[in-house]
Amino acid sequence: MTWWLAGTATLGVVCQALVLIPPVVMSGFRYRPRWGFRGVGLGAASNMALWTLAIIGISQLGLLASTNLMNAVASSAQQDGMPVPGRGAYDFAFLMFILPHSLVATSLLTAMFPALSARPQPMTRRR
Repeated sequence: MTWWLAGTATLGVVCQALVLIPPVVMSGFRYRPRWGFRGVGLGAASNMALWTLAIIGISQLGLLASTNLMNAVASSAQQDGMPVPGRGAYDFAFLMFILPHSLVATSLLTAMFPALSARPQPMTRRR
């Protein structure tokens, strides 16, 4: 059943691509591969990607530290026979903390994106 579903879905995608080939050719489009990545704008994108990966790495280190701390406290409390709230309580508290921030930040940024994208970029001096 899985192979049948996967095969028919793949065949559907192939058929859709084949149907698009004649109109694209008739429009005058010719595919010419460009070798290399110079001049396609990956310099700025790679810089942003590195900062994004750094932020993710730092946040994951914080999550690892807090999880290890909660697990150590929970195991210590269990040995003493004391009940502890555990990871679920932390997750719920974090959700209550971050939800208002997420709603406000998402609403504001959604409203600000058109104005930010229309704003001209400042000129930078080259050395």
